Amino acid sequence: MKRALAELPPRRRAILIAARVDGLSHEVIAERFNISRTMVQKELRRAVSHCVARLGKSESP
Repeated sequence: MKRALAELPPRRRAILIAARVDGLSHEVIAERFNISRTMVQKELRRAVSHCVARLGKSESP
């Protein structure tokens, strides 16, 4: 998981951590990063997809 997170672009990683670890709402994250809530959702979707794909690869024999 650490490797998957490290591979994310810095802003995308920060948004994922803000949402999933810090528990911030999309609205608060949008304000902090000066982006729209829609962009927060897109970044989270991309971050989670990347991590899931990366974890799937690491579990393959």
